[in-house]
Amino acid sequence: MFLAQSINEFHRDVVDTRGSASALITTASNGVVTFSASTAGGAGLAVTDVYQIFKSYWNGTPVIPTSVDELETTDALYERIDWEDQDGTPEFFTQETTGPSGMRLYPKPDTSGTLKIWYSSIPAQITASASTVDISYAFEDAPMYLMISKAFGREIDSPGDGRYASYAKQYRAEYEKLVAQAMNVSMGGFNRNQQTIIRNQHV
Repeated sequence: MFLAQSINEFHRDVVDTRGSASALITTASNGVVTFSASTAGGAGLAVTDVYQIFKSYWNGTPVIPTSVDELETTDALYERIDWEDQDGTPEFFTQETTGPSGMRLYPKPDTSGTLKIWYSSIPAQITASASTVDISYAFEDAPMYLMISKAFGREIDSPGDGRYASYAKQYRAEYEKLVAQAMNVSMGGFNRNQQTIIRNQHV
């Protein structure tokens, strides 16, 4: 199982799987749009594999990513404005308050509109019983390095050996090297070295 977890993390770091979803949003309480296969009509998007949102549009107009800190800073500049209470046409979004299961629009929509997102999706998860793994021969050592790093990391607090932390760091560094190489592999004419690795999220 430990190896399966490492394989999943490697896939998450490297595999570039993208998708899109759109729906007419008629209800967005507090500006929140949910991502769920069972979401009610008009309340969200019927997707469950969103990893990172790249682009978002409301009625064809871009909705820009922001942060709660930036919105709170705006509140401080304009003392009579509370971003959580503002209604209008969505201009920004954040996932800080929803996690991967949704997004929060600001201002809150005051009318119905079509929301469309483009996103990277979570790769299919490998289980402990999987018999085949789609990893290039050149990078097949990466999950093993990560697994060993995690194993040493779990033993850092064990008495009698202060070398575990060093070993964990060394094997993690080897893993990072292979991930960087894999990210630089050009696939289908698209050079993926512009991608950003986002670790330990949404799995």
